[in-house]
Amino acid sequence: MKFLAALGSSFVLGLFMGVVSNLGKTLPYASFFRWNGSLTVRVVGVMIVLCGIPAIVCAMTRHARSAWPPVLVLAVAILIAPWVDMVLDWFRIGRVFIRSLDSLVWEPLVLGAIMLIPVLLMRRFVPAFRSHEDVPQQ
Repeated sequence: MKFLAALGSSFVLGLFMGVVSNLGKTLPYASFFRWNGSLTVRVVGVMIVLCGIPAIVCAMTRHARSAWPPVLVLAVAILIAPWVDMVLDWFRIGRVFIRSLDSLVWEPLVLGAIMLIPVLLMRRFVPAFRSHEDVPQQ
């Protein structure tokens, strides 16, 4: 049952990431999380990618003792999000187009590897995201 709950939460996080990625773009053919707006829009995007999404992943998996559940949740979400972004682009322009393998698989995996660093750092150094057994009692 825990596996299904983790899979469902990963799917919901992937949907959220795809919608956020699509909201920041003005060109429908742009790749996943390639925002081409002003500097303010790009800074907000960086804060969401490097702080917000890793914090959500850590909050969802804070009861896990191992470091593997956050990695798996992030991997599933990062592979679902570009497809959600592409479907929302289809609705935006009114016709179907297929992106390249690079923009659907490789670029999100590289972004996931970059996002993995803040996830692991948050799980290690932020007491709110640690499991209860790891927090020292005072």
